[in-house]
Formats: sequence, C-alpha cells, structure tokens
Amino acid sequence: MVTQEDVINVKPDPEGFILAMKNFGIKSQDTIIFEDSLVGIEAAKKSGANYFIVSGYS
Repeated sequence: MVTQEDVINVKPDPEGFILAMKNFGIKSQDTIIFEDSLVGIEAAKKSGANYFIVSGYS
C-alpha cells in the first residue's frame, strides 16, 4: 500500500503510482489504474499506465 505519507509529491503528480509500480516490480504498460477524481486521472495519465475512469457510483 502506498499512502500520502510515502511520497513527497501528491496527485496530480504520478509519484505515488510510480512508487507502487516499482514496489511490485511491474512496468507502467502492464498496469491499470482505476481513478475517480480529476487529479487522480491526471496522475494516472502522467504515470504512463493504462487507466480506467470510474464514475457514477455512490
């Protein structure tokens, strides 16, 4: 698990996503990120990973 306390730069910086990929030893092209916020989507795009925009849940 990667939390805000593990990174210097928070979203929309992709640092958290990149750190998670590094911790699991996986490449961005082999990753899919599920995001529901605008800053999270921006960070996912910047990370180079595939991403899925989640909307319409409550």
